[in-house]
Amino acid sequence: MQQPTYEELQQENERLVQQVRDLEARVTQLEVLEQIADNVPGMVYRYELTVAGIGQFIYVSQGSHDLLNHPPEEVIHNPALILANTPREDQERFQQAVLDSALNLSLFQWDGINYSLGPERWMRAVSRPFRQDDGRTIWDGVMFDISANKRAEDAERRAAAQEALIDQQTALLVELSTPLIPLAEACW
Repeated sequence: MQQPTYEELQQENERLVQQVRDLEARVTQLEVLEQIADNVPGMVYRYELTVAGIGQFIYVSQGSHDLLNHPPEEVIHNPALILANTPREDQERFQQAVLDSALNLSLFQWDGINYSLGPERWMRAVSRPFRQDDGRTIWDGVMFDISANKRAEDAERRAAAQEALIDQQTALLVELSTPLIPLAEACW
């Protein structure tokens, strides 16, 4: 077997140096993406559903701690933590939304209540699915706290109901006072 020439070794060295530079650039890109995901309000995630119907998180950002009071590693190892402090009806709607999204490859969206941090907190999860060649369905998405939005919607509903009640009472007072005006005029 013939020894490589100096030029061949130099070319191989340049190839290896370029590979190292490419890998370093990819690591930097991954670090930037991780920083972005950790800086997004809420929790960024990748969720996988196998053909056998087994769901698991492939990725969970640091936002899981603020949102669910669990670090990413715990959520990845125990996906049930997402719904652990959620009322049964919200859990059922979550599961149905996952099934519908998986069957139709349609946008997954779910709003539900969670008590992980004590008081009632409304969560919204939104993700887009895609199917792998082996039949797995994968969602990339975000879950975030929408409690302030829900409180504002509730206040808006209450204000609208109160306004409707005032309108009804005003109409009733006008109606009641109408017959009294001609009667009062007849007395003068």
